[in-house]
Amino acid sequence: MNDQKISPYCRNLRTKKYFSAPHPPRNAEELLEASGHCWCRVTGHAVGEDGEVCDPGDCIKGRTCFVAFGAVTG
Repeated sequence: MNDQKISPYCRNLRTKKYFSAPHPPRNAEELLEASGHCWCRVTGHAVGEDGEVCDPGDCIKGRTCFVAFGAVTG
């Protein structure tokens, strides 16, 4: 399956709303709640593994630390 159809966002991008979502987020409205706060699951901070800020507009395919939903990692 095309990873972009599952979600355009990195699977390590987190928000409070992420934990109650019924499926991987397909757009920013399904991901963000009122505060707009995001963090990286790997670093535990608002900065990703590449040292850049976590944000739905940035945590997408093409970023060096991006991991697609459904991707197998080792």
